[in-house]
Amino acid sequence: MNNSDQNVLLPAERQKDIYQYMMRHNSAKVNELAQIFKVSDMTIRRDLEELEKRKLVVRTHGGAILAEDMTRDLNVEEREVQQLDKKKRMAAKAKEFVEEGDLLALDASTSAAELAKLLYDVPNLTVVTNSLLVANIVQSYENLTLVLCGGIMRKEARSFIGPLAELSLSKLNFTKAFFSCNAIHPVKGMTDTNVFEITMKQLMIKRSKQAYALIDSSKFNKVAFSQVCPFADIAAVITDDGLDEEINDQYRQREIPVILAPPATESG
Repeated sequence: MNNSDQNVLLPAERQKDIYQYMMRHNSAKVNELAQIFKVSDMTIRRDLEELEKRKLVVRTHGGAILAEDMTRDLNVEEREVQQLDKKKRMAAKAKEFVEEGDLLALDASTSAAELAKLLYDVPNLTVVTNSLLVANIVQSYENLTLVLCGGIMRKEARSFIGPLAELSLSKLNFTKAFFSCNAIHPVKGMTDTNVFEITMKQLMIKRSKQAYALIDSSKFNKVAFSQVCPFADIAAVITDDGLDEEINDQYRQREIPVILAPPATESG
């Protein structure tokens, strides 16, 4: 027995703590968990195997990700706190593609909201969104014009959907669109849970010269309810540096452009 496995929590207690850790971080590496819980890598692998049997996590190469219910549509309060550091870094990378005079479409995702927070100093922007969250962020920026889609308000998402919102988008043209979704898969493409939100995303993508998907690494190789779009419809996927290299290779082999945001220490 490895000495590091002595005088530690019972397996059931440790597995509970591992799951609670992953509830906060959504994913973890074996060596990371081994250091935190002061046990061997082999012990952590056994713990993750047990958690996977209970359908709480999904093991990946070198670690695990939290098993999510891909049919459940999270409310905006839940989404705002998930993977926040990753979203901030993705937003900083996405801003590099925003230029003076752009006509931007931003969906009702919290990743798009993080990008909105950074748009205060780009001259002569127009931002079109169906997100009340995004609108509240940019409404005071003197450098941009805000266009908010009308329609039916989804209170849980603070977004506007339905025929009126779709009609307003269908008559506009954008230079760039930035959107997110619940899951991404190298074969199934980008998928999400709410069909009304999906329609809004699809219109933004269709009416834009370029579209960028902001999808954090915890969502890769998962499939949700319905497809948003195939990869041919977007310029690139922007994600964080936590993406597993083996997973990244799957997208490279299919010539799917994936851009990694740098680690926090590099992005300032």
